[in-house]
Order: sequence, then C-alpha cells, then structure tokens
Amino acid sequence: MAELCQWVDVQKVAYAKRLLTGSAKLFVRYEKCGKTWKSLKSALKSEFEEVVDSYKVHRELSRRNKRNDETYQEYTYKMLEIASQADLEPRTVIKYIIEGIPEDPVEKSILYGAKTIRQLKERFSQFEDMKSEMKSHRKIQDKKEDTIKRVSTGEKSRLGLQSVSNVKRCHMCGDKGHFKSECPNKQKGLKCFKCNEYGHIAIKCGSSVPKPTNTQKTNSISRNHTTKHTKEITITDVKLTALIDTVVDAFSKFVWLYTTRSTDTAEVLDKLRKQAVIFGNPRRIITDRGTAFTSTAFLEYCKEENIENVQITTGVPRSNGQVERVNRTIIPLLTKLAAPRADEWYKYLTIVQQYLNATPSRSTGKTPFNLLFGTHMRLKDDPEVRKIIEDEWIKMFEEQRDQLRVEAKTKIAQVQEENRRSFNKKRKKAITYKEGDLVAIKRTQFGPGLKVQPKYFGPYQIIRVLRNDRYIVEKIGYHEGPRQTSASADHIKPWSQDNEDDVQDKAVGRELYDSDDSDVNEDI
Repeated sequence: MAELCQWVDVQKVAYAKRLLTGSAKLFVRYEKCGKTWKSLKSALKSEFEEVVDSYKVHRELSRRNKRNDETYQEYTYKMLEIASQADLEPRTVIKYIIEGIPEDPVEKSILYGAKTIRQLKERFSQFEDMKSEMKSHRKIQDKKEDTIKRVSTGEKSRLGLQSVSNVKRCHMCGDKGHFKSECPNKQKGLKCFKCNEYGHIAIKCGSSVPKPTNTQKTNSISRNHTTKHTKEITITDVKLTALIDTVVDAFSKFVWLYTTRSTDTAEVLDKLRKQAVIFGNPRRIITDRGTAFTSTAFLEYCKEENIENVQITTGVPRSNGQVERVNRTIIPLLTKLAAPRADEWYKYLTIVQQYLNATPSRSTGKTPFNLLFGTHMRLKDDPEVRKIIEDEWIKMFEEQRDQLRVEAKTKIAQVQEENRRSFNKKRKKAITYKEGDLVAIKRTQFGPGLKVQPKYFGPYQIIRVLRNDRYIVEKIGYHEGPRQTSASADHIKPWSQDNEDDVQDKAVGRELYDSDDSDVNEDI
C-alpha cells in the first residue's frame, strides 16, 4: 500500500504508529525509536520477535496428529512446516510424521523404511493402495458373513421356527402372547421371577439371600483397626485411609500401584494373575506376614507357579525396604495432586505410577521403564509432578545422609572409646603439677651432633595449667631450650637438686666466659 501511494518515510512511520496497540505502542513511546521507518521496523523486530527453540518444535510435532479431513500429502506438508522452524534431521521428522498417523502399527510398517521425504511420499501412495485393497477385502468378507446369516435365518423360518423378535412377551408377568398393556394380572403388580409371586421383583425378593455389598468408597475404611497395607493420607485437612497394593521390581525398580477394596487373598491373587499375563511370573516375592500372604491359597499359588515366597520379620518393615521407599513417595504425591478434591485421590494413582517409572533411580541411574523395556517412556511434560517427585527424592536423600552421618558419628565415638581404653591399659597415671613448680621438659627435636646432648631442658617454671595434663612452661635462667612453650605430662619430669647444681655451674661458666670476652674487647 505504501509503495502504491508512494508514501515518504514520515508517512510510513505515522501510519505504523497509529496501527500499534498494547505493549508495542508503549515500547515505541518509551524508547523513542520511531524517527525513521527502518529504525522503527528493526526495533520492533528485535523486541517482539518470537524465538522458537527446538524443544517447542519437538513438542508440537509430537502433539500433531493426522486429522480425518486431510490427506496424507496435506498432513506431511503441515508437519514439514512445523519442523522448518528448527534444524531437525529428516529421519526425525519422518518418525514424527509416521507416529502421528492414527493407524495400526502393523499396517504402518511399510512407511518405516523411508529415509527421505520423497521416499515417504512414494510410500504413502503404496500405503493408500494397500488400505483401499484391505477395505474392499473387508467389504467382501462382510457380504459373505451377511449372506451366511440370511441363509441360516431362512432355513429356520422354513423349519417353522419363529423369530424371537416377533414373539409377544409381557414385561409384567413374563408370559407370552400379550404385552404389558394387555396383561390380565396388571393390578397385582410386577411378578418376581425368583419365587413366581406378584408385588416385587427378584432383586428385592425375600427368599433370595442378597450378596453383601461394600458400600464404602475405595478412598477410606471405616473400621477402627486398619492393617499395615493401608496408607494414611491427609488432603486439605481431610484424613483418608487409602488401600493401595504396591508392587516393586527389585532389579529395574519398576512400580505397579493397584487400588483395592480389601486386603484379602482374593484381591492379591487377582492382581498377581493379571500381572502374570503381561510380564510373567516373578522368580521371588518378598512380602510381609499379613493374612493375605500367609493364607493357604496364596502359598499354594506360589507353589503351583514355582515362585519363591520370602516373608519378612514381623514389625521390621525395613526388611522390605524397596516397597517402603516407594510408599514414602506415594503419600505426599497423592496429597498434592488430589488437594482440590480429596475424595478422588484414586484417579491420580496412574499418574503417580507413570512418573515414578519415568524418573531415574539414584541406585541405577536409569529410569525403571528404560531398564524393563529398553526404551524411554513418552509422556506429556508435567512440571508440577516432576517437581514433587524431585523434591521427595531430595528429601529422602537428605534424610538418608543425616542417618548415615549419625551412624558414622556413633561408630567414631565407639572406636575412640576403644582406643582410649587400650591406650590407658599400658600407662600409669600422670603426675599432676601446679603453677610455680619447677620442671624439666624433654627434648623433642634432634639434629646433627645432638645425640650426646642432655635429653631434658631445664629448669622451667609452670605458669599455666591446661586440661588433659597439658602445661604452659617458661624458661628460668640461661640454658638451652625455648623461652616459653607448651608440654604434656609425659614429656615433663620434676626438677631435681642435682639438675639445679648443674645449671648453677653452667651459669657461673657463662658469666666467666662473658667476663673474658669483655677483657678481650678492652684490650683491643
């Protein structure tokens, strides 16, 4: 439009500013960058240009599926348009295109050999031909089945068998030949097919013994005594007793979570049989000593299926630590996920299982799903659930670290006490000194020519008493040794009179030596 009207630069800037709204208008007003059309356009591009990273492109490609109203060619070009926003390999784009087609994986196997987009388009034509042939084959097969049904129906009619749909039957008394409106026993009410009496139906019949039904919800148990299979959950000040059956694979750490109505043997065997259909029987099962696992039916099942049953000691849940570790994570997860509606916590159990199996284990460094199936689990990104799990792992790690430190501290104290006892066995009690006592301290440093020197320095006077038989001593007189130092009781001995005479002789000799030196200096 600007080129057709031959607008100058000022007209372009003025018209562009009039079209701006919201934050763009405030940005131009604040920055004052609209002096020329070129500067205005570059400033708006640098400020409001949408940056698309590869993560967003991958997420968009994984979410995009082929619609029923678009052809394979249209779907391919739309996926290529999304992939063009990032630098992706052709094979990666082809994989996303194939996964987005809602067809049977066996039928899509013809597409997986394509290495380029051109090859993929060619295979799409083959795929459409194959689908049309299969569709026509299904139609022929359906026609054959319809023909067989019509023939069989015709034979029955020829044999004089009346179709069930044409039979008149009363829904009031159950007799044939009339409908409910024409029933002669209409005034008596509904007929019970259990006792053949009128006035009630079979469900409410007094002669039939009704089966006990569990009216309790799966999120709570009203019994006062709850077994150790239950888990206490507090959601928005509502206390619930959840009944969850937890199964953990010892090697891969894969977790299965089941909501159960009771803790009897039938529930446990039902879950084990369902799991065995998909994953087979385990080599060993570690359980507690609940009645569900000590019953004859459970022991016979383990024996028939050749499963080793290991039962932990009563009152020591840490013997089955892998299950207990998972239980510690399940409770806070369900508490936070089901906070808006506490009575529907069981709806989030599958999400908890999914993210537990997609989170790397600290002991293996791999996700349980990857160890079990050899591939990574595909799931939508839920930062809230991941953050909850990561916080729980960090909390558990810190608690385990604190526990290890407490145990290490206790061990260190025990070893120190043993060392103290063994050290004190071969030693006598140290001599106690007080301030002002004269002592001799042991020579602790030796060098060349000091082998024949006295092993003790002295005299020293104790000027301060420390704890654990340590003393601060200070030198008295002129002799070899430090002016002031610290010494322990095993390096100190009392100062004797003989040592004092030796010190006096040394002092006299030093005075004579000093006087001779002074005479020599005077003569010089």
